[in-house]
Parts: sequence; structure tokens; C-alpha cells
Amino acid sequence: CNGILGISPETYLPEKNFNGKPIMTPGNGSMAGLLAVQDTNQVSRGNLGVAFDVGKPSLIMIKALEEQCGVEMQTAVVIGDSLETDIEWAVKGGMKSLLVLSGRTTAQMAKRMEAETYEGAIPTWVLNSLADF
Repeated sequence: CNGILGISPETYLPEKNFNGKPIMTPGNGSMAGLLAVQDTNQVSRGNLGVAFDVGKPSLIMIKALEEQCGVEMQTAVVIGDSLETDIEWAVKGGMKSLLVLSGRTTAQMAKRMEAETYEGAIPTWVLNSLADF
């Protein structure tokens, strides 16, 4: 079995600010997805092997959790700090979700959800941090 696994160690980018401004970096899902797309392009040219992107919000991961781990999606709760990955993944899988505003998504970003023009996934609950739980 071949695959691509993207992880970030705790020591990755320990200084998250530059001149007092936050540094935004691509996540592992973006990088692994790029490699999976490139691998798919190679397969279409006759090369063997195919890579699948199974990171959030992948339906492959949801199916594996259901079938191989016995997770019941209707009773599961995804806790995450990203509307675009964690909360979208929860919605795709029919799970409840808790958006924590102490990470990637800030309170200002979360306010976009209240706009009528917002088309992204909506969390079940929102907390400033897990300490508020």
C-alpha cells in the first residue's frame, strides 16, 4: 500500500508571527492534495499507482470511520478550529460539530457565518476555546 501522509510536528513554525503579524501557511491537506492531483495526472498518462487525498474533508475518511471503526456519524461530534476543513468534514459526514475560535478561525471570521451570503458549512456549536466548555 502506498500513500502520502501529511503531519505537522509541534516544532513546525514555532514562531507564528512576523513583525507582529500572523503567518499563514498552507496546511498538510493542501500539500497532500496537490501531490494526489499530480499523481492522478501521472496515472492518466499511463503511469501506475494512484494517490488518494483522505484528509479532511475527505469522504474516504468518513467511510473508513464508519466501516472499519464502527463510528456512528449521527452521534459523533467533530471538534475543530477550521470552517473549511473540520466543520465542512462534519457536515459532509452527517456529524455534529463544535467550532473552537482559539485556532485557525477567529471570532471575526466566524461572524461571516451570520451573513446571508455565507455559503460554507455551519457548525452546530461555537466556543471561544475548549476552556469555555
